[in-house]
Amino acid sequence: MASNSATDSSSSAKDKIVWYFAFGANMASKVLIGRRQVQPIESYPCIVNGYDLQFDMKGLPYFEPAFASISKSEKAIGSIGYCHGVVHKITREQMDHIRRTEGGNGHDDLGYREIIVQAQIYEPFYPNDGFVDKYRKASEDASWFGQTIDAIALQAVQPDIVDALPSARYLNILREGAREYGVAKVWQDHLNLILEPYNPVGGLSLRNAGRFSFAACIIPLFIFPALVMIVTHLSKMKPPYIAALYFKFTSTLLWILHDNIWSKLFGSGKNNQDLKDNKKN
Repeated sequence: MASNSATDSSSSAKDKIVWYFAFGANMASKVLIGRRQVQPIESYPCIVNGYDLQFDMKGLPYFEPAFASISKSEKAIGSIGYCHGVVHKITREQMDHIRRTEGGNGHDDLGYREIIVQAQIYEPFYPNDGFVDKYRKASEDASWFGQTIDAIALQAVQPDIVDALPSARYLNILREGAREYGVAKVWQDHLNLILEPYNPVGGLSLRNAGRFSFAACIIPLFIFPALVMIVTHLSKMKPPYIAALYFKFTSTLLWILHDNIWSKLFGSGKNNQDLKDNKKN
C-alpha cells in the first residue's frame, strides 16, 4: 500500500504521487479524464470532516452564478460539518495541470489555493437500480477502505459571493461524479434533493432577456484573455499573471453591473429568491 501522506516521494518532482480531494466538477470522469485529460491511478469515495461544501466562488451571472469550494465548518453558512467527494491518486504534474485549469489559473493569490485535508476512504455505494457497470469508476482495492489519508484540496483564496446557486448544468456534473465513484447515499441525496440549482427561466421571461443582453455586453471583454488562456492551456503553461488578474477584475466588474443594473431590470442572475418572492405576492 502507498503512503497515507498527500505526497509520496519519487525520483522527480513532476512524477511525485499525490492524493487530490475532488468535491466539485472534478469528481466526474467526463471532466477530469475527458476535459482535463487527467487519468487517475486510483480513485475512491471519501469523507472529509470539519469542512463544508460551499458555492462561494463567483461565476457568471445568469449562466454559472457560482462554483464550489470548501470552508472550515465553523465558518461555513448552513454547516453540516462534513463534505463527501472523491480522492484521486495522480502525479504532481497532473495536479499542477488541474490548478492551471481552475479559477486563478494556478496563481496562489487568485482563485483557488492548495490546502491539506484528512480524507477517510470508504467502500463505494452503488444502488441496485440498473446503473450500468461500465459507469462505475471507483477503484476496488479494499485495503484502502477505512484508511484516512492526507489529500490536497483546492479552496477559494477569498470566498467572494454569498447566497449564490450553482447552475443546473454544474450541479448535475457533481451528481454524476458522485454516482460514478460510489459516494455515500447520504451525500448523493444531499446533491440530488437538498441543493437547489439556479433557475434561468426560459422563453420570454425577463431573466432570459437579462441573460442574452448580459452576454452581448460581456463577450467583447473576454475575447483576448480567453485566447491567451486557450493557448497556454494547450501548451501546458501557467497563464500570465496579468491575464488571470484581468479575469478576476472583469468578474468583479460584471457582478457590480449585475447587482446595480441587470438584477433590478431583469431579476437575479445569482439565486431564485426573487422568483420565490413573486410567487408569494
